[in-house]
Parts: sequence; C-alpha cells; structure tokens
Amino acid sequence: MSQPIARFTQGNLWRHVSVMSLTNATGLMMVFLVDFIDIYFISLLGESALAAGVGFAGSVLFFVRSIALALAITTSVLVSRHLGMNDRDGAARMAMNIPLLGFVIIAVVATIAFIFRDTLLAWVGASGPTKQYAADYLAIVIPGTLAMLLGMCGGQIIRAMGEAKLSMWIAITGALTNAVLDPIFIFVFDWGLSGAAWATVASQVVALSLSWWAIIGRFRLITRWSFSAWLQDISPAMAIAFPSVLTNIATPFSAAFAARMMAPFGDGAVAAFAVVMRLVPMSLAVVFALSGAVAPIVGQNAGAGRFDRVRDTLWQALKFNWLVVVAMTTVLFLLRHQLPHWFSLNDEAVELLVLFCSGMTLLFGFNGMIFFLNASFNNLGRPFYSTLTNLARVLLGSVPLVYLGQHLFGARGVLYGYMSEGIIVSIIGWLVAQRLVARYESGELQLRRQRRRDQRRSAALWPFSKRWP
Repeated sequence: MSQPIARFTQGNLWRHVSVMSLTNATGLMMVFLVDFIDIYFISLLGESALAAGVGFAGSVLFFVRSIALALAITTSVLVSRHLGMNDRDGAARMAMNIPLLGFVIIAVVATIAFIFRDTLLAWVGASGPTKQYAADYLAIVIPGTLAMLLGMCGGQIIRAMGEAKLSMWIAITGALTNAVLDPIFIFVFDWGLSGAAWATVASQVVALSLSWWAIIGRFRLITRWSFSAWLQDISPAMAIAFPSVLTNIATPFSAAFAARMMAPFGDGAVAAFAVVMRLVPMSLAVVFALSGAVAPIVGQNAGAGRFDRVRDTLWQALKFNWLVVVAMTTVLFLLRHQLPHWFSLNDEAVELLVLFCSGMTLLFGFNGMIFFLNASFNNLGRPFYSTLTNLARVLLGSVPLVYLGQHLFGARGVLYGYMSEGIIVSIIGWLVAQRLVARYESGELQLRRQRRRDQRRSAALWPFSKRWP
C-alpha cells in the first residue's frame, strides 16, 4: 500500500514544476484529444454544419466542464493542504466528501443544461440544422458529465498525492478509448455525430473507473463516510468552490461570446473557430497543465509554512510558461500551411486557421500566467482573487476586445480579441500574487486564520450551517 506524502515540500522546485507540468500535460492533452479526435472524424463526413454544430455544442458544454473542473480543483486544494500538514485522515475525508458534493452540484447543472439546451444554443448563435446537430450531440454528452466530474476529481486527487505519472496514464487510456471507438461508432456503426458523442462518454467512464480504482484500491485513501462530516466539509469546500466556479465559467463565457460574434460570418468561420478552440488546448496542453502542477506544490508548501518555496514556485512557473508558449508558437508557425488540410474547411475557414497559426498563440502566454496565478490564489486562502482576475479578464479584456475586433476587422478581429484578453490582467495578477506571498512570509497574514475566515463567510451561504439565519 502506497502512502501519500508531502513530497513537494522538499527537492528542486524547477524539477517539480516541469515534471508535474509535463506529465499532467500528457494526461490533459489526452482529455483535449478526445474533443480534437471528435472534430477531426466529424470533419471527414464532409459537412461543415456538423463541425459547426460541434463547435456550438462545445461552447455550451464548456460551461458544465468548467464548473466540474472548479470542483475538481477544490478537491485538489483541500487534499493537498491536508497532505502538507501530514493529516492523512483529513486528506482521505476530503477525497471522499468533496467529489460527492461535486456530483450533486453537477447533477443539478447538467439537468438544467439538458432541459434548456436549445435555448442555450440559440444564445451562442446556433440556428437551423446546425443547431439541431448541436442539440443532438449535447443530449448524449451532457449526462456523461457526471462521469467526467468524478474522473476529474480522481485525477486531481492522484496529482495532489504527487502521482502525476499514474494520472497521466489513466488519462491516456481514456483518450485511447475515444480514439478507438470514434471511427467505429461514426463510420462502422454509421451513427455519425451521435457516435462521436457516445465515444466521448465511454472514454470518461473508463477514466473514472481507473482513477478511483487507484485511489481506493492502491492508495487506500479512504475513510468511513459520515453524513454529518460531509455537511461540515461543505463549508470549507464552498469557500473555495464558489469563487472557483465563478473563476472557471469566465473562460467559457469568453468562448461563447466569441462564438456568437463569429456566427454572422457563416458556418465556415464557426467551424474554423471550433478547430481553433480544440487546437489551443491540444498545442498548449502544458500551459493548461501548469495550473494543475502548481496547485499541489503551492498547497503543500503553504500548508507546511514554506512560503519561500511558494515564491520560488511562482517564478519557476513563470519561466516555464513562457518557454512552452514560445516553443509551441514556433511549431504552429512552421505548420501553418499544413494543419488546415487536416480538416474539410472552406477557403475562409482555412484563412482564419492559417492566421491563428501565424504567431497568434504567443498571446496565450498571458492567459497561462492567469491560470497558474489562480491556482496559487486558491491555495493561499484568496480564492476570490482568482474570481476577480477572471471577471476582469472577461469584462475588461475579452468582451470589449472581441466586440471591437468584430466591428473593425470582421472574423479576424474576433480571433485577435479573444486571444488578447489576458494581457493587462495577468501583469496585475502577478504583482498581487507577489505581494500576497510577501505578507504571508513576513507573518503579517496567517493561512490558518484565513481559512477560518473563509469558512465563516461560506457558512452564511449554506443552509445546514449553524450560522444559517
């Protein structure tokens, strides 16, 4: 039986950041590969409305997935904190109670999204046959988000324990399941778009099963479940989850707004944007994974009171972020004329995709900064800082830039505005994070005191709390 330990409180931080990011990225890339595989095989059917339908469905599904990811991050934060304090029983309790809370929340969100999927699709600009394709796809995939949530939580728990390679292989297995089933369901069974949806659900079930087998069967991170203990844990969980949800839905809101602004330019432009929305996480998976890598490292060191290592972690993450972004921008630039031929896109869509690959991804480095800064804020007792950061990214970045871009430069301007959203906010967020760590390091702030204050604040929102009016 393996025992989870606070391994990130010792050793070289560059190695921790790079190894965790690269292994997490491989696993995360497999998750994104599921969507990429879907859009690739669907494009082979030769109908742009199908690819556009998946793009619109992705905008709606992005909201549900982002809430699920926020809940998974909450699980990682609480488990890693208890591991940093060498509280294995507390870590086991959080590993059981927080995913259960997430399951209840996602069940409600998924039910609402399922019932009102036609309305939601209309809001993001879908219409006609494209809207019907998207609705049919969502009817299958939305119920599967329950399995996706539990799989995400399982993966985050395994990463919080420092077992990044295991989490990576579980994600790879899930993606391979999707890659194998996609052509079978789409072409052999002739299920078309529905086949891609069922393959996605199957891959999520596989990832869920393997991750929880590892947590319960291999690591024995399990304890006796208690309903009263679950109710008590909801308060500290909501102190992190509520602002994390607000934080995470900012990203899909930006994507949905950009998709709506792209809709007037036709299915070709929307299909190109759908490809871009899947190419970004595929090509920059390491940047997305950086937040998942930084979270347990910051969490364990903060729990152990090692704020000097927290500060060094942020600097190592900053260097790693920009190194990866510059490298991947170069790769996409070299492949800018080859990538569009992988998809059945019209001339306008090809032009947009070439534009995106011609250096635009360099702007994503600022979003990468926001990702790992948000993870740090969550683990440093300031989850609302991450919420404010993302709200500012949307309200002061994405919305005005995309709107102006569309009116001044058309579909090209939508892409430029969407990719430029995080420039100013990321710089401000970096300065705030440095100041916050300095205050903890000097003793001006106490992390335990901050946690108790967060719990008191969240208790006012929770009807089972003794503080409920």
